Amino acid sequence: MSDKRYLILAEGKSADAHYGKTARGVLRYRRGDVVAVLDSERAGETMEGVPIVATVNDALCFGPTVALVGVATQGGRFPPAWQALLRSCVSKGLDVENGLHEFVSDDAELAELAARHGVRLHDLRQPPAGLGVPTG
Repeated sequence: MSDKRYLILAEGKSADAHYGKTARGVLRYRRGDVVAVLDSERAGETMEGVPIVATVNDALCFGPTVALVGVATQGGRFPPAWQALLRSCVSKGLDVENGLHEFVSDDAELAELAARHGVRLHDLRQPPAGLGVPTG
């Protein structure tokens, strides 16, 4: 287990084997690091023994430190409704880890909010600065 305590963001997709595949994979292989799953459509249920909550506020009692984007979307972009969800996570002091093709760190307003709250926006698909490409 790591020192990260994940709130998996799976709004409307936690029951979907395709779109919820990231959530399912993390629950399968890192279950001990997950404290809650956010999906308002299934709030009150559990997923692999982990409580499902409706809102970020509902998750705070479980002590998350990181909000992990747990869905795969068409085109790798965030649905418009997720902007408020991401802002809620950041304003509650949660780091955000994102594996979609759309980078959360490219959102100037979200980046400014993250800086104000001292949290990190981590785009998992973004290569580290200075990463060289081998030749030959």
